[in-house]
Amino acid sequence: MIKEVEFDNLPGRFREIFSGCLGRPEQSDEVLKMYQAPERRLFVMRQGGSIVAVAGLKLHELEEPELLHLAVRKDKRRSGFGSAL
Repeated sequence: MIKEVEFDNLPGRFREIFSGCLGRPEQSDEVLKMYQAPERRLFVMRQGGSIVAVAGLKLHELEEPELLHLAVRKDKRRSGFGSAL
């Protein structure tokens, strides 16, 4: 199940998984702050109630959304979750 989440109410393990898509994971809080902008959105994919993947998008008025960040939990990689998200 894919669901949009609010920056101010990120579910548990979101930050941990999100940091996996960054070259410098220690900057995850700084990067996540970009998602306070109204044109940016955060999404989670769950399996059995647990988060398996996260994504960050930037919406454009007349264009397709732009995928900015995508991360899949390490133990769930190569299972199609990133493609599905």
